[in-house]
Amino acid sequence: MPACASCGVLQAKRFDPQRNYIQQWLPELARLPDRWIHQPWAAPDAVLQQAGVELGVTYPKPVLDLRESRHRALQVYSQLR
Repeated sequence: MPACASCGVLQAKRFDPQRNYIQQWLPELARLPDRWIHQPWAAPDAVLQQAGVELGVTYPKPVLDLRESRHRALQVYSQLR
């Protein structure tokens, strides 16, 4: 996972808008709708099921919760000031 996963999502959307790279190298995600292809962990369960994606089985779950880790980092940073 990139250092900034949300940055990775933005890069993927910018440089792979037709999903060519993802479909070639991550065929398990190929059936996801465009809205979710770059961030399958955010897709509703019904969408994942319809696309045949099972987080933690056919595609890994995120390593960390970005919102929570950002919140913790900001708390620590504010204490350092």
